[in-house]
Amino acid sequence: MKKILWVILLLIFRVNANPPVDLYSIDVSTRGQEFIAALKSAFSLAGSRGEVVIQTMANPPYTYAPGLPSSGIIPYVQNSITAAPNNTLFLVPYNPNGQSGITRNTQYLVIGADQIVTIAYRDTISPPFSLSTPFTSTYPSNVYPLYYINPVHRAADIQSIASTLINFPQNFNGLSGISQVWILTTLTGPYYVPFYRGQSQYIPRVQSISVLSNSLLQITYQPFSSSFAWSVIVSAEQVQQIIFYPTNPPSS
Repeated sequence: MKKILWVILLLIFRVNANPPVDLYSIDVSTRGQEFIAALKSAFSLAGSRGEVVIQTMANPPYTYAPGLPSSGIIPYVQNSITAAPNNTLFLVPYNPNGQSGITRNTQYLVIGADQIVTIAYRDTISPPFSLSTPFTSTYPSNVYPLYYINPVHRAADIQSIASTLINFPQNFNGLSGISQVWILTTLTGPYYVPFYRGQSQYIPRVQSISVLSNSLLQITYQPFSSSFAWSVIVSAEQVQQIIFYPTNPPSS
């Protein structure tokens, strides 16, 4: 009887000796709304002489983001961010040349609310933020943030942002007939017609995108190897990035 009691006490001690696991369930749509509110506050505090930056996760790396450092810091974010209807995606304008205000040098990057690590601002002209050292968020070993993305909401936001870039490139320093939208997916395999140079993850020259049903998207694209447009069906979670080439898209 004493042995059984000691074993029970030892097990209780071992369980209590470990810290509890904290699992934070984060709704991405709600977090997106919070980021919009935080950005408004940051722009107000930074004023006309300051700077607002967004620290993003560098994985996956952004395919096309001129002037964006490897640290994942988006510099000189402009106060004209486009939010998708469900706030899971944002079209972020930034100026890699270190200027505030919308100019012809402004670039545009599509990021997810789940990819934003933090927002920072400064209200002075100098010194600027260091772009080589990222802002980090290191959680204790017992803390796990769990991002919940509603696939129906994400599909609608993908369709909204991609369609805006396809139909109105001139609003984002692009040129009608020259600008292109590509989509990076998780897809691999011998798709016919091939997407791009054997890299099946990249759907090139997207012509249109529509929600078929809930979280399924139909993407119509113009492959380099065909004079006809083709379509492929992907699910919301298979889309990794929407890529906007304003004036210098890749060639065949």
